[in-house]
Amino acid sequence: MFEVEVPEDRYVLMEAERQGYELPFACRMGACTQCAIKVKSGEFWQPEAIGLSRNLREEGYGLMCVG
Repeated sequence: MFEVEVPEDRYVLMEAERQGYELPFACRMGACTQCAIKVKSGEFWQPEAIGLSRNLREEGYGLMCVG
């Protein structure tokens, strides 16, 4: 587990890659859920996360590629 601080104008996946992390992803469009993560704290805005079910959202999951 690790933490990444992300500026408001960047996606989590892009910022983590910029910092040297190699993370799972497939589509980079919020559809496949391969990059799903559990959000532990803070706000996570992801209006483009079309592949994330309501149940996963309610459980606190997000998609790094569009969050």
